[in-house]
Amino acid sequence: MTSVAVAGSLPPLLLNLGVVMISAVDISPTLLSVVAKRSPKVISIRASAEAIPVHGGGYDIVLANHMLYHAPDIDAALREFTRVLLPSGHLVIAAHDRLSCHELSDWHRQAYEKCGLNPVAPYSDRFSLANASMVERHFDDVQVLRRERFSELSNARPLPKFYLSGPIDLVARHERPI
Repeated sequence: MTSVAVAGSLPPLLLNLGVVMISAVDISPTLLSVVAKRSPKVISIRASAEAIPVHGGGYDIVLANHMLYHAPDIDAALREFTRVLLPSGHLVIAAHDRLSCHELSDWHRQAYEKCGLNPVAPYSDRFSLANASMVERHFDDVQVLRRERFSELSNARPLPKFYLSGPIDLVARHERPI
């Protein structure tokens, strides 16, 4: 594997797995600065998923890790992923299933209120594992793999610390679109 485009904080792990070129694409300048500090070899690109400013066909893998439900136009993001992938490339999407989304949304709402913040709109209906048909409009071979108990959270208690740690601009500074 030579090139990966990824949103979020996974680049250090991917470098350890031997990926040669990683582009961290995110709308959040704070998250990109955290990634840059942890992984100076990573190319940071501040952009939305719907308009990634790179030439087409340059990535072996696009990894959309729990981010599609934040994209204002999910279909546009999927079209953009298709554009930046090599013809033999792969898109890997991580998302919650619809049932866990509702529970997680409840926990987020509780945590926002505990932090004195206004809860953001729930994202559970925007994109989940149930949306494979949306992905199939853009990709021929779609496989849905479920992992039970992916999250080890059992309640909302750890979330306020996570929100206030810095990289989550959505809550702290409202820089991320809903």
